[in-house]
Amino acid sequence: ISEIWLVNNTSVDSPVSFVKKYFVEWIMAIMISALYIGLVFGLYVPNWEFTVQTSNSTFSNPSNGVGIKTIQCGLRGSLGPPCNAVGFVDRVLLGESHLYKNPVYKRTKECSINSPDYGRLPPNAPDWCLAPFDPEGLLSTLMAAVSCFVGLHFGHVLIHCKRLIHREWCHGC
Repeated sequence: ISEIWLVNNTSVDSPVSFVKKYFVEWIMAIMISALYIGLVFGLYVPNWEFTVQTSNSTFSNPSNGVGIKTIQCGLRGSLGPPCNAVGFVDRVLLGESHLYKNPVYKRTKECSINSPDYGRLPPNAPDWCLAPFDPEGLLSTLMAAVSCFVGLHFGHVLIHCKRLIHREWCHGC
């Protein structure tokens, strides 16, 4: 959308005009990146609970095979799987039922006896190994948009440089 609506459609004859043409898009990408960084490092992640299907009698209600696990967070700026802002935003806005039930972090050394056999948890595995998580969540989508933006502009630079090089080498071509 930004490529269609925000690009100043002037001719690009110099590096200065190239920068002017895409200036608003760069500002938008910087603002999205700042929003992401601000949320990831500034958002307070409280303690949270999730339900887990189990037949183990040590959980709170063994009769229906559902247990409730509590993850202790109460902090901001964490980048680890249990207490990061990305998971918090997804849990609040999407809800636990819409998150991926077999996240990639189940393959980590804390959550797997024999990685990549992530079906078996070690006896001392933390509770967050069973928690749902969406690797393509809402905040992650913001940074995916910025990555697309950078790729698009890399292509613009290549095309712009190709025109400049062609113009200098072939004066009368």
